[in-house]
Amino acid sequence: MVPPFLKSPKFYLSLALGLLLGGFAAWLLQAGTTKDAVIYGFAAPELMTRLASSGSPAPEEGAFRGATPAPENAAPTSLRSWWAK
Repeated sequence: MVPPFLKSPKFYLSLALGLLLGGFAAWLLQAGTTKDAVIYGFAAPELMTRLASSGSPAPEEGAFRGATPAPENAAPTSLRSWWAK
């Protein structure tokens, strides 16, 4: 069974943009080793995603313990929740 997100064009667009951004960051920062390139390549899209979704405040430590999840039909509140759908 194929997960539903693999059928979404948004997933592939996000994947391609993340790869391009990660590759550009590794090139721009002149990664000296493969390990550095992987770190830069992961950190750049992660940083951009966090900056783009900064509309909602970060949860306090331990905020997820015992919290009830949002209903599935709730509107996305961040870029990360939009991407995950």
